[in-house]
Amino acid sequence: MRTPLPILVLASAGGLFAQDPQLHASEVAAHRQAQQWLEHPVNEPVRYLAGLDAYAPVVFGLDEDGQPKQSRQLHGARNGLDPSATAVLLLLPAGSARNPGRMLFANRGGRVFVGEKPPNATDRWQPTIATFAAPGVPAELNNMLLDSGTAQDGTRWTRLESLETTTPREQRVRLVQVGQMTPPNALVEIAWGPRPWHPAWLPIGDLPVVSLRAQALADGQPEQERLAKGPGVPARGLRLHVSFPGQEVLLRPEDVRMDGDELVVSVRAEALADTELLRDQSWVATGLRMLAEAELAFRSSHKVDRDGDGVGEFGDAEVVLARYAGDWKKLPSGYYLFRNHLVSFHLAQDADGAEQHFVAYAWPAERRGANDLLFCVDERGVVQCCAADGRFAGEERTPAVDSVSRADLGWRAILGQR
Repeated sequence: MRTPLPILVLASAGGLFAQDPQLHASEVAAHRQAQQWLEHPVNEPVRYLAGLDAYAPVVFGLDEDGQPKQSRQLHGARNGLDPSATAVLLLLPAGSARNPGRMLFANRGGRVFVGEKPPNATDRWQPTIATFAAPGVPAELNNMLLDSGTAQDGTRWTRLESLETTTPREQRVRLVQVGQMTPPNALVEIAWGPRPWHPAWLPIGDLPVVSLRAQALADGQPEQERLAKGPGVPARGLRLHVSFPGQEVLLRPEDVRMDGDELVVSVRAEALADTELLRDQSWVATGLRMLAEAELAFRSSHKVDRDGDGVGEFGDAEVVLARYAGDWKKLPSGYYLFRNHLVSFHLAQDADGAEQHFVAYAWPAERRGANDLLFCVDERGVVQCCAADGRFAGEERTPAVDSVSRADLGWRAILGQR
């Protein structure tokens, strides 16, 4: 079981404030977007960077009449802001952000900050000019924070520009081939990953590496070695990913080691796996996590309380999954089909049982090979998986209701409570 990565938080007077607000790997793309915005004049277009799906960019400034205005359009000529007025770019957590409470912003003074929403912020909280304005002065952008401090609405910001942690440095990764294979040049990524869990993205803990996306080229290297190198910034929570066209490498911790400043990765021939299969597995884990969150919210809503004891019940999957109906296909057999996996859902018929427990399983709709997995999630909200090949496939080989309690299946937790 992997220990959850720590989440750094910034603090106001009422909470903890990280002395070293080092970026989490999931925030690196947002930081790069902020830097790129600063490098362009306000009236020039700025492209959205890849990997920024966890953040919503919002530009705050003044219109031609000097009135506060905000826009989600990074193109300076189209956002309706006065290019001669000061502006800020806010990167607001959304979707798959690692920490929904942490934001980044850059101002036209050339500074980038990381901060936390006000302590009293609700789920409906929205940023305003007061989110960046220094206290004690009118909430106008020309009074925005220029250094670490607390803004008018209680948002606490720490400036990143002076920290060595945001200074890029070169990273070298050497791939060493183990076994007989002749794959083309590889892509090496050191980042957060496309979703909270993916079978081919290996957490690399405290190794002294930086974020990277580079081709591993064989030119000038020994026959079974490839070298990738490029600039990146240090971050917490980094993951390593190695892929070839149509295939990805299922890395183990023992496949990765440091040799001086170089990361050495052993690429085993038997570790190559089909990209489509791994993508499906990543989505299935995320889908079960969403199902668990929806079930927990349904019980908390008390929409069903048949015995009137004030304790809500978990709901039938068809009701809870109604908003995702386009993704989960109900089959005549009663199973759901999701990303080439069958999904079964089990809920007690009596009220007391339905208050306490549910379990859902997902397994390959068709056997695909040794890398097939069986997934499960229950009322604890923890997604687990184990090997499925030869044991679970299609509607003929299905998990039992109590399979989650079978230690002999080799369950391991992959996604848990935040």
